[in-house]
Amino acid sequence: MKGAPQGSARSGWHKLIKPLLLLLAAVIVLALVVHNLKSPAVGTINQTPPDKAETKDPYAQPMSQSGAYISYTYPAHYRKIDSQLNGSLLQVDNFYATDHSQKQISIGVSREELNSDTGFNLRKHDSSTYTQEPMTRSGAYIFSSTANGAEKTAFVSHNGYVASISLTAPSGWDLEPDLQTILSSLKWNV
Repeated sequence: MKGAPQGSARSGWHKLIKPLLLLLAAVIVLALVVHNLKSPAVGTINQTPPDKAETKDPYAQPMSQSGAYISYTYPAHYRKIDSQLNGSLLQVDNFYATDHSQKQISIGVSREELNSDTGFNLRKHDSSTYTQEPMTRSGAYIFSSTANGAEKTAFVSHNGYVASISLTAPSGWDLEPDLQTILSSLKWNV
């Protein structure tokens, strides 16, 4: 009879040892995971510094734009964005600078005489906001303003059509070079 109780005690320990070993293994694995998460990463990362990285700007060169009414070259570092015709405009092209300068270009063509163009008349008569610059050799009327940042707008008329070229940017930007890129290349297709 003495043998019976000892056998049942051994089988009880055997039943208990297996779960205890599994629990101990789980605690050890968890401790190793926590330890590895708290320790610094080991290894090497090779990365080219930003000033030495080769970047390709798809807008780094001036590009040509051709529409039904006018064709021209627009300056480097501008991306053409979607434009909708509205009002009396026959051709509309909009561009946004890709160099984080926030410069914008908006070009529109309408069928009217220059003296009927409301944008032209507004700028011509509001001398407290707009300064009229001397007419260019190509016959463009140019107005500039610093009332709401930098603005330069040119109006070019041709056979009953008016092209308006408006450049805007935050204060302090010289928009003249960008405007001249467009004006010097402007060709009428009508």
